[in-house]
Amino acid sequence: MSDTLSKRKQYREAKEETRKVLKHARFEDGPEVSLPKKRFYRQRAHSNPFSDHKLEYPKSPESMDWSKYYPGFVDSETGKLDRQVEIADIGCGFGGLLVDLAPHFPDKLILGMEIRVQVTQYVEDRIIALRLQHKEARKYQNISVIRANAMKFLPNFFHKGQLSKMFFCFPDPHFKQRKHKARIITTTLLSEKESGTQPR
Repeated sequence: MSDTLSKRKQYREAKEETRKVLKHARFEDGPEVSLPKKRFYRQRAHSNPFSDHKLEYPKSPESMDWSKYYPGFVDSETGKLDRQVEIADIGCGFGGLLVDLAPHFPDKLILGMEIRVQVTQYVEDRIIALRLQHKEARKYQNISVIRANAMKFLPNFFHKGQLSKMFFCFPDPHFKQRKHKARIITTTLLSEKESGTQPR
């Protein structure tokens, strides 16, 4: 039992140290930045989308301030983004797809949405580290992550027809009839992406 507790303490301390280094490097010329390690951000594989996660979300897409998520695309005169988020990775996990998409769509804003706290923290730290590593080339400015329940609150973040692409990688299939309500891919959710057309 004491071994488990000491391991947990080590993981927590290592994660806090990583976040401290990233925060320091974000504002000053700190030490050489390395990518965060997954093992310090442990979390259960699944999360109940119907639970009250005490999430913060905008009342409508108009009230969402994206400038802190994409500082590299903020217009210096208006203080707002010069474009909208176009690509969403729903349930982005540890951000592998986000990071791979960034160089392929350098002019498009890509958002990862993840419901698990520790996993979202990992992706956020990973993006900060990648931005710092590629500061001169200004890479990875077009990706960001937000902790959100896409099943419930997707319409609060995006206008209808705003998204040109949505990725759902390895969603829970929920085979049982009584569990179908927990499926993320539904005609209701996909209708938010489409602008008046039927989801395919």
